[in-house]
Amino acid sequence: MKSNPLTLLQCSVKRNLARNYMAASLSGDILQLQHEIDSRVKFISEYETLSEAHMVDFLSCHHWESLIHPSVRQHLLQFTETELYSVKTVFEHHKRVNFEEIVPPKHKYAVTNLTQYLKDCKDGRIENSKVLNDKSHFDEYREVDDTPRSSLQEGITSKEYMCTKKSHEVDMMSKFVASLCQKLSVRNILDMGSGKGYLGTFMSLKYKLNVVGVDCSESNSTNALLRSKKFMKYWNGLLRNQTSDEFCDEDMKYTPVTAFIDPESNLDFPFENSDSETSTQSIVLTGLHCCGDLSTTALRTFVKRTEIKGTVILGCCYHLLSSTNDSDEGQGFPLSDYLLQKKFAMRRNTRMLGLKSMERIESSDVQKTEEKSTRSLFFRAVLSVILQQEFGLYSSSKNNRVGKEYAKSKSFSDYVRRCMKKLKVPECDAESLTDERIMTYFEEFESKKKSLIAFNMLREAFGPVVEALILLDRLLFLREQCQSHNINSYLVRLFEPQISPRCYAIVGVKS
Repeated sequence: MKSNPLTLLQCSVKRNLARNYMAASLSGDILQLQHEIDSRVKFISEYETLSEAHMVDFLSCHHWESLIHPSVRQHLLQFTETELYSVKTVFEHHKRVNFEEIVPPKHKYAVTNLTQYLKDCKDGRIENSKVLNDKSHFDEYREVDDTPRSSLQEGITSKEYMCTKKSHEVDMMSKFVASLCQKLSVRNILDMGSGKGYLGTFMSLKYKLNVVGVDCSESNSTNALLRSKKFMKYWNGLLRNQTSDEFCDEDMKYTPVTAFIDPESNLDFPFENSDSETSTQSIVLTGLHCCGDLSTTALRTFVKRTEIKGTVILGCCYHLLSSTNDSDEGQGFPLSDYLLQKKFAMRRNTRMLGLKSMERIESSDVQKTEEKSTRSLFFRAVLSVILQQEFGLYSSSKNNRVGKEYAKSKSFSDYVRRCMKKLKVPECDAESLTDERIMTYFEEFESKKKSLIAFNMLREAFGPVVEALILLDRLLFLREQCQSHNINSYLVRLFEPQISPRCYAIVGVKS
């Protein structure tokens, strides 16, 4: 039977129109992403001296006087200490204090206009991004097919076997991944940075997926195997409590493997599959809080490997990302060609701020938590002055880090003594510094504590913009690959941020 030339032409025209529409839509998405990235790059570059200022140097380097304009200082100090613990309170009420905003000319100060600074911080948060997808966007993925025992499993969660935070993460992510697997008709999961196997074992038992958990630590893999056996025993015990004695225990298809994974790695792992011993034809790649560069390695691997059909990646430890300042090739940030071409980079202190969570900071116990944190910062800042003036030691040196001595200390003088011992200050020098002189330093700077709280609040407000830029850069990286690899990409909030601050997932689906 001969084809109708007119019909073939119409089909060709329709295909071309569809391709043109998709290309135009993609171009618009990329332009929108680039615009959002540009606004955050501008903000971070403008206030870099603030983000790179280390709190331990607050007193010794006079951050309050050198980085904050006098009018902004005056404004902030009209708040109470309790109010300054809450970024939200300062956001909402900074105009209520008796103060007239001054807009000074360009100056050496980092923050010269408080109203503009707070507005820029708020606008730069990821929740204000137009490219953020609500989970309702994934309704087609979310419903997992019922299994014969789903009614029995429905009441089983990970709460009794994991802490609240981990349980929330595992429950929410495993359901999302399982529904994505159903949509893609994939049963094999490669879980990168699997650690103790919390996510992989739960996905295997709850949703009958074949999971290989890959971790670079041999001890993690060994412990994950032992733990998986305990979890399977616990799981089957719960099921037996809900049914007759004739119930057949369920088997877990979870295999921990010790390996380093990159885009060139052999992915022929031993997925337990009823059809064959190994099956790597179709894989979904997952990563729950991949540390540092592992998250970007996972995204590069997803793009390059045809057998990987989908990915759900949540990153963490942004301060451990390599940057263009650290490495010229394969760096963790930036990832997108767009930012790489701009040669934009963020240094470690700025990336560290990206770990701040407004939702956590504004939780109900904010005052108690912030009081403890601020007191620790104040102790460390005064210690920096003592070390510098008494012993010529500077906090900027990597050799002068004191760790978590605050938690072990009974008083400020005890804290200083512990820190001097840890820093191996000669015993004769340490003994020459009396407790009375130590407390003289403390009393001298005690009046600066409120300004330290205010300065710390400004930096905490800055943090979410850093995380937003890192996430948008990763999303843009996938969007840039769309035409050559047929990838649909999304940014989705999977967790409740009050429970799990690193709650945003980069989702990729190959069509």
